[in-house]
Amino acid sequence: MLALAEPGLRRMGLGYVKLTGAVPSSQRARLIEQFFEDDACRIFLSTDAGGVGLNLQAASLVVNLDLPWNPAVLEQRISRAHRHGQPRTVNVVNLIARDTIEERMLDTLAAKRHLFEGVFGTEEAPAAISFRDTGQQLLRRLADLLAPSKEQPEPAEVTEAAEGQAPPIAPPAPPLRLFAEALVSRFPGRILLVRRASPIRVPVADRQVLVVVDREPADLRPPIEALLREHFGEQAVPGLHLMEREGYRALLALSGELERREEDEEAYRAPALPAAFGDDERERRIRRAREALEHAAKRLRFAEVVLAGGFPEEALRPLREALGWGLTGGLALVKDREPGPELPAPREVESAMVATGRLPEELAVRLSRARELTEPQEGDAQSPPPSAKTLATLVAAVRELIEAGQQHVMAERL
Repeated sequence: MLALAEPGLRRMGLGYVKLTGAVPSSQRARLIEQFFEDDACRIFLSTDAGGVGLNLQAASLVVNLDLPWNPAVLEQRISRAHRHGQPRTVNVVNLIARDTIEERMLDTLAAKRHLFEGVFGTEEAPAAISFRDTGQQLLRRLADLLAPSKEQPEPAEVTEAAEGQAPPIAPPAPPLRLFAEALVSRFPGRILLVRRASPIRVPVADRQVLVVVDREPADLRPPIEALLREHFGEQAVPGLHLMEREGYRALLALSGELERREEDEEAYRAPALPAAFGDDERERRIRRAREALEHAAKRLRFAEVVLAGGFPEEALRPLREALGWGLTGGLALVKDREPGPELPAPREVESAMVATGRLPEELAVRLSRARELTEPQEGDAQSPPPSAKTLATLVAAVRELIEAGQQHVMAERL
């Protein structure tokens, strides 16, 4: 994209500098200095090679020529100009090609961003995930929300009682339903869901409460936490997970597990927030499709590893199985069928996926070539396997199929 932009900048007579991974580190400071000090240098072209250390407060407009899959990378690009000490408003323009995968990427980025904001809260949303620190916090918070129920008895409190007297019994925790009623009364129209976000059969001190609000969760957090402390009194106060509607939907879309709980965990649900998976058949189709696409991704990864090791013949079978799982996973999302590694009939793919627009015709043609070239051969007259370059194009086609299927699964959840 930068190579396509350069001729246009030259035609318009706009001075620019260009930073890519090919620029030696010793020369990068000179490019930044030229952008800051040379009035004729109006444009700073850059890939993501600049990393987090690139400060460009001289810029007031960020144009993303293409979008990354990771929202943290997108935030990092914008933050290069929107640094501390920036005196001007920073405007951001995202160039999106109509009717391409980029449009679907916008939904994916929004879902990921809502997940971060929903789990961490608006003020706690991370700009980047490092699995040595923040990333582990994210995983722990998700584990709190999605932990399976465990048969774990309440620990008995051992106290020294007077002779002839029974040991004191700790009072039961106040019902969560009463807390939900107090919330709805205190904030009419703002509370959409109140439920337990951790297993019922755990000590009170380890319990978590999930509250979904219609907007501005950061503003409601202090009064809701105060009400939570007031409600539980001397009891151990549960932890609070607070998120808005879109963050909750994104969490369901990316996990698909939170709603699969016991009925008594839910204390309040507003009519404006219907159950996400009330249709058992629809949920079953989504689950089958998701699992099939996961199988496809695993087999494709195995084919890539074998191909990289210099064994093109051995890569044919896992590549064909990945194609089968990807196609049948896409079909399972629209019709009642069991996915598997066996390839479906071409007519079935054409009628259920290509004709309905779920599978682009151009991609369907490439997948037909993958079907043909990975067909097992019988007899003695066997032709040599496709070249490594050809197999790489087939791998890319199957990967595109899997990514498109995952997008459809997420769209169904959302």
